[in-house]
Amino acid sequence: MNPKLKIKLLLYRFFSTYLGKASLELLSFGVNAKNLGSRYYYGIRNLLRIFHKHKIKTTFFLSTNCFSAKGKEHNLIKMEINNIIKNNHEIGLHLHPDSDLALQERLGEKFDATSAFLYSYQKKFKIIKSSRELIRRHLGKTIEGKLISFRWGNWALDSDGAKALNKLGFKIDSSATPGIKGHTNDAMRYDWSKVKRHYPWKLSIKGYQATNHDNSNILEIPIATFDFFGFKLRADPVNSVLLNKAFEKYYKKADRSEKPFIFVVITHSSEATTKDGKPTQALKDLEDFINFAKKFPDIKFVTMKEAYSITNKGW
Repeated sequence: MNPKLKIKLLLYRFFSTYLGKASLELLSFGVNAKNLGSRYYYGIRNLLRIFHKHKIKTTFFLSTNCFSAKGKEHNLIKMEINNIIKNNHEIGLHLHPDSDLALQERLGEKFDATSAFLYSYQKKFKIIKSSRELIRRHLGKTIEGKLISFRWGNWALDSDGAKALNKLGFKIDSSATPGIKGHTNDAMRYDWSKVKRHYPWKLSIKGYQATNHDNSNILEIPIATFDFFGFKLRADPVNSVLLNKAFEKYYKKADRSEKPFIFVVITHSSEATTKDGKPTQALKDLEDFINFAKKFPDIKFVTMKEAYSITNKGW
């Protein structure tokens, strides 16, 4: 294992303990915002319970691999996805070609990589188009017609991927992690290291990290990232108290004189449940963040589609 990755894993395990969280609380002044699995259906259920409790709407980026489930498993997954729709949350598309068995079956081929960098434009176009068709097949034309938001798995979008999204009519991408890159030499490669902007921008189909172009119809709404003593981290409940501190930094520093600032937080349904469906610490930390953010004036929890409308029109 890469020594740097090994150190990160050790730190993550430590900071997930009670002692580690207490240490993070003491060190949380170091947060800075610069440049302004398990059972799938249990995780969805737990997340929906939290969102319903707090009366907030969110975007669920859906991997079509869920449609490869059979029998009872498929029915339970479909029930929870229908609950997402019934409760007026947004469905977006999320791609992991190498682990998406439903996509591979539909196209009759196996994929060995997550990263968009490792596929031709024609292949990326075909993968995205076929994934959207799977949404239509399993969830209906109405849901497929509302599908405007996208996130490439492992944040691994590239310029040709952006071009394919634009051609297929997507309006929103949220793959960007400003200032962060990883898996440089393997099948999950991603690179947003050149991006310094944290406000939404028009995604370039010529150079996806460029933020001063207007050559697509796609709005990039990036995942919030922040610095912690030289480490670049994403706005994710697994970072526990640091997520709250990062949000507070953004709230105080982001310019909202003309348009609201969009602070995107990520999580996964697999992180919201144990194998038997019980809430996880990550789910509890997500609710802690929601309670923390609600204390600040003029905060709204919105879907990607709503954020798109807000960015274009203001409050």
